[in-house]
Amino acid sequence: MHFTRALAIAVSSILFLTYSVHAQESSSPTPDENSETAKPSMTLERLNTLITKIDPDAERSEGGNAWQFTVDATQVTVVSDETHDRMRIVTPIAKSESLSPDLMRRILQANF
Repeated sequence: MHFTRALAIAVSSILFLTYSVHAQESSSPTPDENSETAKPSMTLERLNTLITKIDPDAERSEGGNAWQFTVDATQVTVVSDETHDRMRIVTPIAKSESLSPDLMRRILQANF
């Protein structure tokens, strides 16, 4: 369980840091930055490039905004919303039957 948690943190950190660096690089204001047509700092294609560097066999959804891939035998799912410049990384950290009801409730609360 500890290895899987560490792996999830590592994958999240890699993608978050890459995402943050890219956002900082493109944080210079442009004349149309506040307009409705301003491009988000991370595109689906850029995210796809990063994910396929981690796992060249990553599977991308038909809509293009979700990926499933494996890191050290652990399944990882990434869901992205380009319009709102957001993404979520989901990976198993423990078997549900090993969690107490209180811990399960806290995990569900933290997820929403």
